[in-house]
Amino acid sequence: MNSRAQEWPAYNTALPAALLLWDVAALAGASSASPFVFQELVAGNFSPRRATGSVQVEQSLSEHLRLRVGYMQNQSAGLVILNRVAPDPATNIGNLPADLPNRFLAWGLLQLPWGFQVAPLFEFRSGFPSSVIDATQNYVGTPNSSRFPSFLSVDSRFSKDFKVSPNYTVRLSVSGYNLTNRFNPEAFHNNVADPACGFFFGQRGRRFTADFDVIF
Repeated sequence: MNSRAQEWPAYNTALPAALLLWDVAALAGASSASPFVFQELVAGNFSPRRATGSVQVEQSLSEHLRLRVGYMQNQSAGLVILNRVAPDPATNIGNLPADLPNRFLAWGLLQLPWGFQVAPLFEFRSGFPSSVIDATQNYVGTPNSSRFPSFLSVDSRFSKDFKVSPNYTVRLSVSGYNLTNRFNPEAFHNNVADPACGFFFGQRGRRFTADFDVIF
């Protein structure tokens, strides 16, 4: 295990979930009584901690409109990195990469005349944790102590089904993502030696897709 920070950029996408699996697997493979760190035995229990709660409510507002609202709270912490210079594990406990304190979702289905449907989706959540590193790729401060900006997206899907036989239905649809064109950065310059340190980038703006589905 290397005391230096990983050299990939800081991301605000699905990557932290993959990193979380790596963290848990790495910690699970070590003895909680004396995990093996830098060829030295360090006493302590460094098992990751996580608490998750969610609430969902679904309501039919009319015969044409059904709405569901959900809220999730996820708090996690664990051993992020062990530094050879400062091997005290207590100083390296921080948020895990997939820590997400608040996430709000609302989605529904609106039936329109002539068999058309609109399925809107609204999401607002906290940004994923992020870290700052120095020119030698060591963490600056506590790992994952800062966060990406809050994420907000309004999506929608417009569709219509065509019955082509008793067993098969064709669905044509157009989907729109980030309809408000909000700036939701996916990465940022996290090296203090970089003149652009702190600059967020990687925006996915408003976009549309067309789909052809066969349902049977």
